[in-house]
Amino acid sequence: MDSVKKALIIGLVGASLTAAAPYALAQATGLKLSGWYLGGSIGQSEFGDVDCPPIPGAKCDDKDTTWKVFGGYKINRNFAVEAGYADLGSFDRTAPGLSASVDAKIFDLVGVGAFPLANNFSLYGKFGLYRSDVDAQALGKTKNNDWTYGVGAQYNFTQNLAARLEWQRYQSVEFKRVNGTTGDGDIDVVNVGVLFAF
Repeated sequence: MDSVKKALIIGLVGASLTAAAPYALAQATGLKLSGWYLGGSIGQSEFGDVDCPPIPGAKCDDKDTTWKVFGGYKINRNFAVEAGYADLGSFDRTAPGLSASVDAKIFDLVGVGAFPLANNFSLYGKFGLYRSDVDAQALGKTKNNDWTYGVGAQYNFTQNLAARLEWQRYQSVEFKRVNGTTGDGDIDVVNVGVLFAF
């Protein structure tokens, strides 16, 4: 009788594990392997060259809060295409008798390559192009295209929800200088965000 009970228990455990295997495998893959996703992030931006006036008493603030919304399509576990819009904030320049700010907004289109390290954790890199729209107060607006790239880490809470920590650079963003000429500088962004896959 004991051997029958043992066999029954072993059979039930085996059947349970077999039934649970597909669910466990789905959980182990983290975020959905392909499909559309949307997300948003917030962080801090830093302008590498805010054209600080070379006069006594001049002060320049090269950092500000930034936010971004993005969407993309995950082709497979390792590659996605992503587009986003970011408000990189305002970079202020003040001096006796002078006050100006540079407001930067960006559209970007990038390829994202992911490298899974564990069931729900991965590292990724991104590379692509941006289109900037920069307004230097009282000096004029500029627009330009150039490269953008970055790296980040992603943790998948479920198959539909993930969090990101990311650094991204927008290379050679153009702006109007105080003397009326056009200059450029790199803008670095560090942010945290969430994305929803569907």
